Amino acid sequence: EVYEVIFNLQDKKKHILKIIYGEDSESINTIDFYMQDTNDYFMEMIDFFKDDNKTFLLLNYYEEKTIYEYVKKHNLSFYEKDKFIENILEIGCYLHQNNYLHADIKPDNFFIDTPRVRLGDLESTVKLNNIYTDIIPALCGTKGFKYSSKHSYSIKDEIFAYIATIYFIEVGEVLMTKEEFTDLTEEENSFEAINEFTREYIEHYIERDSIKNFLLDILDLLEDEAKIDCCTMIEKFK
Repeated sequence: EVYEVIFNLQDKKKHILKIIYGEDSESINTIDFYMQDTNDYFMEMIDFFKDDNKTFLLLNYYEEKTIYEYVKKHNLSFYEKDKFIENILEIGCYLHQNNYLHADIKPDNFFIDTPRVRLGDLESTVKLNNIYTDIIPALCGTKGFKYSSKHSYSIKDEIFAYIATIYFIEVGEVLMTKEEFTDLTEEENSFEAINEFTREYIEHYIERDSIKNFLLDILDLLEDEAKIDCCTMIEKFK
């Protein structure tokens, strides 16, 4: 459960109160990430309380809200877009280097903390033994921001989610709707259908050739079953 709350009635300063139910690795991971964040990669935690059944997190409230809302409201320069892209890939590289998958990457989960962004919604974050071969055996991710219809989540889904998020930063619209994603996953070869759809939209709607070619190169690596993570992506992006 997520609430906007006022910490002080005099200055009416807003915070976010997040309540996670249950004792599990996700709630523990969330606290650990927020407490140990020395890079300003994640939402800032003001305080927390934990008992046997619930975890309460008091988080900073970001006035500009998320990348999704920010991009919709502002006409971003190429420089601003590049900084956002570099920033989200930097955060992803940090997670992947430490064998974590966030498992729900999308514009709505990156919060604007000018001049950078921070990643939130860490409840689905999972540590794997090997992010290139292991999968999360659960229905994670958001339709339109994952690579398959299977009831599982892998590094490929996460990389595709970054492709779709970068597309949104560039174009200001989602790469595919939930309905389009559902239709594509019902095709006989869902991976091929998603690849063709994505390639067509990248080529048609992305203005900058540099970003267009970058995303198509990453899509090629996904299709070729190459070993790829956000560290690979940020290296190619730079």
